Amino acid sequence: MSEKNNKVLKTAFAVILGAVSVVIIFFFPWLLLLICVITAMGICLRSLSAPGDRRFLFTLFVSGLSIRIIAALIFFIVSYGSGLFRPDSVHVNPGETVISGDAAGYSAYGWILSEYWKGERNIFSSDDQVALGKYFFTAQTYLSAMLYYLFGYIPLLGIILNCLAGVASAFFIFFIAQRCCGAAAARIAAALTMFWPSIFLWSVNNSKEPMSILSMLAVVLAGVAIYRKFTLSFFILFSAAALVFIIYQPQLAMFSLLWIGLIFLIKVLRYPPVRTNMRGLILACVILLLLANLFVPLGGFVRARTVNLVNATISRNSGTFLTGGNVYKIFPDIVYTRPVYRTGSFTSYMTPFTWLKALLKGLFYFLFSPFPWSGGSLLQSMARIEILLWYALIPFFFAGIFLSFKSKKKDSAVLAAFLIMVTSLYSLAEANVGTTFRHRSVIMPLYFIFIASAVVYFAEQKGDNVPVQ
Repeated sequence: MSEKNNKVLKTAFAVILGAVSVVIIFFFPWLLLLICVITAMGICLRSLSAPGDRRFLFTLFVSGLSIRIIAALIFFIVSYGSGLFRPDSVHVNPGETVISGDAAGYSAYGWILSEYWKGERNIFSSDDQVALGKYFFTAQTYLSAMLYYLFGYIPLLGIILNCLAGVASAFFIFFIAQRCCGAAAARIAAALTMFWPSIFLWSVNNSKEPMSILSMLAVVLAGVAIYRKFTLSFFILFSAAALVFIIYQPQLAMFSLLWIGLIFLIKVLRYPPVRTNMRGLILACVILLLLANLFVPLGGFVRARTVNLVNATISRNSGTFLTGGNVYKIFPDIVYTRPVYRTGSFTSYMTPFTWLKALLKGLFYFLFSPFPWSGGSLLQSMARIEILLWYALIPFFFAGIFLSFKSKKKDSAVLAAFLIMVTSLYSLAEANVGTTFRHRSVIMPLYFIFIASAVVYFAEQKGDNVPVQ
């Protein structure tokens, strides 16, 4: 066949493929959104990754996304049953309850909200519906509503976007770990993130965890990059990702801002003119802080905000406990009485000793629950295998944290500081085993970085070859 005929055939094939694509997108416009997202992911991977890493990342992408879509389709069909393509079914049995009742609520109320936006003003006529809706009106509900408003009742679309968010999270972890701990640790951490059971499970339904994880990892990647060298592109990424993360996880807003503030402070202190006058700078800062607390209204503002944060944290913990379910206590018993809970003020019941005790108990529950021998829901029973695997990895996690502060790579110490802050807050704010399990899953990818760095370190100490290429 001549070269001219080959060109004609290729042109004809391209025209036919383009025409078919246009027809498909015309009838299924939501496919265009998925194509754009996948294309953007491919471009970012190619531009950010080294040539030696691309085969690994491509294999991880194809395998991770394929398994997620297959699992999502199976759970979706089983959950929705005969109401698969009936919008009215969301008002009776929204589906997805096989995996997550919250995901069902986000999907159901997303549809109701989209109908409200279209002018169906009586959609919230039921008082019970409005009361329940207050719980389900989260960022994920609004995302679902926007998708329904633009593309119609396609509940699978939000689930597939979560699948893509789950896959993208593994790539963010790869780039974070590569900066902090090297290529070998990055591969291990990315593989763990891609296939860790709970992270995988949240990404095959309409839950809010995948977007929470993805936005958090974007914040961390941008923060670590800014710590190394400030660039406008990473600052924009941090700002956009922090906004999404705060919307999805508002209780972590202050800690995210404190962390980036700490990064900028360290960068200022490392500036040569500042380093040469470090003692004078520290003395000036101490004097200013004392003056602010004694004479300036700023001191009162800081104290008031601190008290509000403390009360909000304990209130969340106490309120969760009083809601019932598989709950536990970490604060003094009086905090969990309804009269005290209704006041919203708890600082008078706390001492340094009770704070330390609460933190240690909270960390214990956050890191180790649900316990393999405990009962609970179906999901908690399914989580036992993961918990046993997590128990086996915990020593490597603590070793990785220790090595990060010992290492000359200060990027990993900055990352460890963020992880310690977030873990401590979650430990103090949670009182429900199921919620604790979910929130641990949100920050679990960051744990994997330190686990992977410890595995690589011990392998190198033994003289084993950890493959990088």
